[in-house]
Amino acid sequence: MTNGNRMAATLIASSVICALLFAQGILPNARAQQSAILILDHEGQAAGQIEVLCDNTSTNTGQCGNNQAILIRYHASEGRDLELREDLTCPSCLAGPARFQDPSGDNFDCTDIDYPVLIASGSTFDISSESCGVNLPLQAGPWSFTSDVLGFSEPVIAFFDVSFFVLPESPVGAIALMSSSLAVLGGFLYFRQHRTSVPF
Repeated sequence: MTNGNRMAATLIASSVICALLFAQGILPNARAQQSAILILDHEGQAAGQIEVLCDNTSTNTGQCGNNQAILIRYHASEGRDLELREDLTCPSCLAGPARFQDPSGDNFDCTDIDYPVLIASGSTFDISSESCGVNLPLQAGPWSFTSDVLGFSEPVIAFFDVSFFVLPESPVGAIALMSSSLAVLGGFLYFRQHRTSVPF
């Protein structure tokens, strides 16, 4: 096997291996973040979870584009009820309505909600950023959503990022990696055919 053939085989093999690792989630993805936050009681049992959605889609990974509305979805676990309050008086509580906070530290209180909100076992409840006075386009950077839940001594906080441009969830990384490797291979083969000495 010539040096050129070895290089071509190595490029193809590395592309295939990296694509498989991306598909299995072994290689890191810079966009990957936790989009569902568990709500744990004092015994560490899951009473429910909060999910951060972009434009009502559940395929995101906690990062939204600045022209996408944010939807916070509460899920109550089976056999557990959740109750959102704005009048809790624990030392760490908000003692106020649920709120979004932008990267500049400005708060957007969700005052249009009819508190208290009972989320029955197995059901969901949504709060949109628009209903809390957050207008598009969103400020890029780290955001948070905080709320008080009855029976919890700490506020429940969900963190998410807003960027200027977000690619949809797809195997874009693997495709780009394979494409760049194949482009290098194509360039190598071109120079090999059209030059007497290959500059590699």
